[in-house]
Amino acid sequence: MLARFSAVVISILTAVWLARAPDWEPLIAFLAAFGSYVGIEIKQRSPKKDASSIFLYPDSGRHGRNLLSNSTHEVIVDEPISLRAEIPPGTKLHLALKAELSSAGGASGGWSYQVDTVMNWTSSSYRADAGRAEQHFDAEAGLADMRLRFHRSGQLTIEGFEGTAQSASWRRVVVLRQER
Repeated sequence: MLARFSAVVISILTAVWLARAPDWEPLIAFLAAFGSYVGIEIKQRSPKKDASSIFLYPDSGRHGRNLLSNSTHEVIVDEPISLRAEIPPGTKLHLALKAELSSAGGASGGWSYQVDTVMNWTSSSYRADAGRAEQHFDAEAGLADMRLRFHRSGQLTIEGFEGTAQSASWRRVVVLRQER
């Protein structure tokens, strides 16, 4: 409030100065004062995003690199990986994992998770058909993490639905590859 008041007073004083002595110096002073007033107004009127309302996907979780992090672009088959999210209070997260999997490799499924590592995730049944696999996961507010392993190479698409979103809030593609 004090900053806005000061910007208004300085703008008025520099406008008077400019009216009495039209020159470039009072013009520059007026433009700077008026510009600071406009900046203060924009900052105060723009909606503030509370830090406690942001979904976080850290680079790693309890079980290794985080599949949901923007820094994870590739996963090695059978590498333990975390599915970690920090969900703001009063919200939820829904994930859809969909994969195009190679037929190479003897594994019957595309991925698995260890039940005793699951924290705050619930899952739908795993569906697979002709090289495609899909499973959905839900988490409530708080920390969610679990250990996941992929058993076949291919391409994984992850869709995240934050809060009550009816369409994907974000979408990522991760390459699943055999170790060289």
